[in-house]
Amino acid sequence: MRRLTLLTLLLLAGSGHALGLQEALAAAFERPDVVTTAADLNSARNDLGRTEQDPLALRMDHLEARQQVELLQAQLRQSVHAEQAQIAGAYTAVVEAREGLAVARQGVELSETALEVANIRFRNGSATELDVEEARLALDEARQGALTAADGLAVATRNLTGLLGREVDPEGLQEVPDAFIVEPPSLNSVLASVSEHPTLVQAGHGVE
Repeated sequence: MRRLTLLTLLLLAGSGHALGLQEALAAAFERPDVVTTAADLNSARNDLGRTEQDPLALRMDHLEARQQVELLQAQLRQSVHAEQAQIAGAYTAVVEAREGLAVARQGVELSETALEVANIRFRNGSATELDVEEARLALDEARQGALTAADGLAVATRNLTGLLGREVDPEGLQEVPDAFIVEPPSLNSVLASVSEHPTLVQAGHGVE
């Protein structure tokens, strides 16, 4: 866990380079739940080691120590997966909000051009005041849409910043790599992963 912590700090240090999803996911190992569970797991492993070296330890002592390690391993996997899912969702939200703002700004530019054209046509007598007013209203709507998109990007960025524990430049985020866009898992894969859930691991211990 110590090596993972150092690796994460190195990956996330500095803001002079573009941040990719792979780097962002590494921050999951610094989240409080993961750090706490990893520490508990290390403690449980130490307890198991001492139990295995204790000639007076009973079979039940060995069993309980081993089960505690297995349970915490499952809980650690679950915590990491949950944090990475949160980070991935927040990262994707920033990328999508950034793209939405870019589209909204393009809409403002097009509406500004449309209003200029309407004014020119009005001066030439080929457009009415109503045409100009409609173009002006369209521009107002486009500008409001851009403001809303900017607010959405700010909210998404703050959310990701909180999860990563560092400032995030939304313009510096890389696109989500194709490798992270996968087909839904098969039913067998889902069932296999469910069997590793801490609740089922603990239930299995109850019948040993």
